[in-house]
Amino acid sequence: MNVLLQASLLGLPASGMTVVMIVCGIDLSSPANVAMSAVAGALYMKSSGNWTLGTLIIIGTGAAIGIVNGIAVARLRMIPFVVTLATMTAISRTSVWITNSLSIAHPGPGQANVIKA
Repeated sequence: MNVLLQASLLGLPASGMTVVMIVCGIDLSSPANVAMSAVAGALYMKSSGNWTLGTLIIIGTGAAIGIVNGIAVARLRMIPFVVTLATMTAISRTSVWITNSLSIAHPGPGQANVIKA
């Protein structure tokens, strides 16, 4: 089970990048998108203890960042390399600023049970 959990952490972002690569695109902002989504969800889960809504926040944050990149590239006809590089820089700096470069730790009792499952 531990191998599957570790593989899923890289498998989900890799599957998203696969779609981008198939259409001959580039997305440099994927790691920053994953980080920002995780920060948003983890902060919510830590404050409320609701891991279900926290998971939806993670998905929503990632989708919102992807939509911003997609609109800039598809509708505004901007260069994908430049758009995703700018997005990566802005979002990674925002993630560091929100967390003050500290880890978000101490999951609540509900999250501890989900992680062990």
